[in-house]
Amino acid sequence: MTEFTVADFKKIVQNALGPEEAAAVGPDTLDTALCELGIDSLGILEIVNQIRGTYAAEIVDHTVDENTTPRATIELVRSLLP
Repeated sequence: MTEFTVADFKKIVQNALGPEEAAAVGPDTLDTALCELGIDSLGILEIVNQIRGTYAAEIVDHTVDENTTPRATIELVRSLLP
């Protein structure tokens, strides 16, 4: 089974949006809504596309939104990986 960690999510955010947004992701912000971390709906689409491209995880666009937390996103990706 492929693992998807906080560090993996942070790297995805950095690749999709840049270092400033990635800096907001960490152990202390895992339960903070993405919108509160400065990630808007277009940023979320970029993150989802990066996850799809990197991990071949079939995430449906509307399952991750501005109120989703990094922890929920990480758990979703983990559930979709073989």
